[in-house]
Amino acid sequence: MAQIRAETADKERARLRDELECSHRREGELAAREICRTYRRGKRDMAECSHRREGELAAREICRTYRRGKRDMAEVMKNRRAQFSSEFGEFKESHQALGDYRECRGTVGRLYLTQIPYYSFATEDAKQTRRMKERDRDFALPPIGERVWKQWEPIPVFSRYGGS
Repeated sequence: MAQIRAETADKERARLRDELECSHRREGELAAREICRTYRRGKRDMAECSHRREGELAAREICRTYRRGKRDMAEVMKNRRAQFSSEFGEFKESHQALGDYRECRGTVGRLYLTQIPYYSFATEDAKQTRRMKERDRDFALPPIGERVWKQWEPIPVFSRYGGS
């Protein structure tokens, strides 16, 4: 059961990573087109304008602003990815630890107990089932569901990078 959850978690993580990469690619293409349009418009205006240098500086400033904003956005996404990876890794490890514990306890413990002359399989099975149910109740997995959804919150864009 824990292994299935871990595999499902790995698949979900890979899907999210692919989706994020596609989103970055599309966003970069759209921003590049917009900058090219703005730069071309600036060049047309430069030809008409007597202050050619000012037009060039404005076009460069647009590019710098875009790069600065892109770096900030990349930093936010990198932080979110690192946080998600660490929390999700802990979640996955706790599920695997529970599964490994159950598997090991079931096989090794029963082999040892079968050597005892007054061993009863039904009694031991009932005891073990009761203990596992108690441990399931006490076993606390970190509640990361809400933290996973925080990864999808919009990234704030500051007005200092241009824009309206």
